[in-house]
Amino acid sequence: MPVSQERSIWERYFNRQSPSGTVLSALLYYPYFHRYYSLLKQSQWWTREQLLEYQNEQLKKLIIHAYTHVPYYRRSFDKVGLRISDISSIQDLQRLPFLTKEQVRNNLDDLRARNYPRYRFESMATGGSTGYPLPLYNEKGKTAARYLAFYRMMLERTQCQLMDRYLFIIQSKQFWKNQAFGRILVLSPYSLRDKNSQILFEKIKKVNPHYIIGFPSAITLLGHLHIKDKDDLFTNLRAILCSGETLYEWQRSFLEKVFSCKVYSFYAQAEQVIFAATCECSNSYHIFPEYGVMELIDEDGKIITHEGKQGEIVGTGFTNDIFPLIRYRTGDMGIYTSQFCPCGRRYPLLRKIEGRTQEFIINKIGDKLPMTGMYGIIPNSSNFVKEYQFFQRTPGELILKIVRYNGFSDKDEYLIVQRLLKTLGPEFQIVVEYVDTVKRTPAGKIQFLVKGE
Repeated sequence: MPVSQERSIWERYFNRQSPSGTVLSALLYYPYFHRYYSLLKQSQWWTREQLLEYQNEQLKKLIIHAYTHVPYYRRSFDKVGLRISDISSIQDLQRLPFLTKEQVRNNLDDLRARNYPRYRFESMATGGSTGYPLPLYNEKGKTAARYLAFYRMMLERTQCQLMDRYLFIIQSKQFWKNQAFGRILVLSPYSLRDKNSQILFEKIKKVNPHYIIGFPSAITLLGHLHIKDKDDLFTNLRAILCSGETLYEWQRSFLEKVFSCKVYSFYAQAEQVIFAATCECSNSYHIFPEYGVMELIDEDGKIITHEGKQGEIVGTGFTNDIFPLIRYRTGDMGIYTSQFCPCGRRYPLLRKIEGRTQEFIINKIGDKLPMTGMYGIIPNSSNFVKEYQFFQRTPGELILKIVRYNGFSDKDEYLIVQRLLKTLGPEFQIVVEYVDTVKRTPAGKIQFLVKGE
């Protein structure tokens, strides 16, 4: 995630408060799920030509819809003198301008399709890994149902099924909780500490998961706890699925050795433009062409076609017409390859995807804690934070620098600090500083965590 995400559709669907609500949602929108799943069962074995033909057809429908019903794209087309008929294949996408996060932020209403009633829009946001969240819209119910079809296909590659028991490590207000009548154990990354190991192991044994899914940094922490445990916690474990961060090869090797199963990884975003996953035969990312069109561009915005060259991932999504994103710059990086996977699928591949880097902080007793799960705490605690950034100079102290909007109050600060302390534990002191701007990288991005300054 990499999944730039962080409140992804996947997370929203599987992390609902009520298991009965999840089941009801799946039943209400089952036709949309089943339609996509049936397509994917067949299309995964299509030829490259068949997949390109499908993408071209979907793209033409998307372009007609966007120009007809989405004010932003009508203006964008008219500005560069393009007509609907000028875009008939994925190669023609290069005639369109890129869509940036800032443009999405500044044109939220004009990116909403006018042929959908207001009650069909469901608001959400990215997790703010660049320093502040990006608001977005989904089609209520249907977007999650479609996404679930792609998730199921990915899961089946790991020899797992939707109804299997699993361990879900993700940012949560509670250190641990059971869902779906005990079938799912949700753990916060901040629960993975030596002092919690006994109760953690008891809960894991009770669930006896078929797979683990979460941030690679957090699953690695679980692996270190598991090494110290004498019992076999995972008698049924078939796979580990990593998302939300770059998965490093040393982590893959470590996790496969400790847990004695294959490690898979997948990539998706709250923006819903690209879905990619590894398979049973290789560690390269298969880009699902049914989900959208992926382009890889260099620093000049040119399409990369050289083997092994790194570029930025640009996506055009097919699954969310209510808020379509065309040629959207994700900010994540991929490594190009023209090769195909030995599994036989003719999906385009990326050798590697590098998105959110793993960042750790250290508490006063020396525990190393991942920052990934904290991305949503600040924007979910206050509507008056424009930008924010964490600093750590010494173990146990965490400085939070905030750029405020008018309206930010002592109450906002109190809520933010209390939620951070609840997540991180008493071994931290939180210091809030108010600034006019936060530090950026040479590329202009906000660095979420700055250390040693």
